[in-house]
Amino acid sequence: MSKVELRQAQPEDLEEFWQLAFSDPNAGWTKLNGPYFHDDLPTKEEFINELAPKVWLGDKEHY
Repeated sequence: MSKVELRQAQPEDLEEFWQLAFSDPNAGWTKLNGPYFHDDLPTKEEFINELAPKVWLGDKEHY
């Protein structure tokens, strides 16, 4: 049986995470958003420098 280990995201994970989650504006998951969501996907720079420190890295300095 395989084991999955969860850990908090690290700064070195951010570029790969952005690539998987936000690099394709036509990703399948974006089509599941309701018509009331008009969120733009973050650029790599926005994600790494602004969004990720607040949300994924738990950096309270950016709140």
